[in-house]
Formats: sequence, C-alpha cells, structure tokens
Amino acid sequence: MRYREFRDFVDQRGRNLIHGWLHSLELDARMEFQEVFRTLEEIQQPSRNELKPLTGGVCDGLWEVRLKWKKVQYRPIGFQGPGKRQLTLVFVATIRDNKFSPQNACETAKKRKAQVEANPSRRACEHRYD
Repeated sequence: MRYREFRDFVDQRGRNLIHGWLHSLELDARMEFQEVFRTLEEIQQPSRNELKPLTGGVCDGLWEVRLKWKKVQYRPIGFQGPGKRQLTLVFVATIRDNKFSPQNACETAKKRKAQVEANPSRRACEHRYD
C-alpha cells in the first residue's frame, strides 16, 4: 500500500525540474535517492531523519526529504498536496552550516507551491522513477 505519492514541480515550459535535478546526479546517487522516494511512499510513519516537516518563518508548512551523498546533504523541499496523500516536490536545496543553500530556498518553494495550487494539472506531475 502506498501511504503517499510523490509529485514533481513542472515549470512554465513544461519541464519536470525534480526529474532534471535527479538526472544531473551520477547514476549511483540517482538510484539511491529514487529508492528512498519509493520507500517513503510505502512507509506510514517515516522517521524525521528521512522526511521532516519544516516549521517557523517562511519555511512553515513545507516538508523536506533528507538525502545525503558523498558528504553533501540534499534537501528536496515540498508540500502536502495538492491532492490527498500527495507530497509535491518543488525545489532542491543543500544544507551548509545548518542553513539552506541557496538561502531563498523556502521563498522559492512557497512561490512554486502557489503555482501548483493555482494549476495542479499543469504545474505538477507524478514523480518519475526512470
């Protein structure tokens, strides 16, 4: 049973930005991260080390998937929605000195969230595992 479905942000040109980011990584990293996404879809209560709600300030209401590859901490950022049991990934940041890089990651994520909510069928798609 899937407890959640990942969705990806689609820009105004129709490009899946999360898929593009994954394919910019080396194959081993991409395969490992895709396995994490598959696992998170099937776990009812993931640990906070894997999927964590963000609280406070501009990040409030967003979620992060916590990934690490070769000492780089990646943080795909998303929100719950637009549909029931969906988590839409809208931006990917990294963590440096306990802060998002780029620093405006949450602001960008919130703008993209609004775009998805305004037009879910055009601005989000099912997460691709290829």
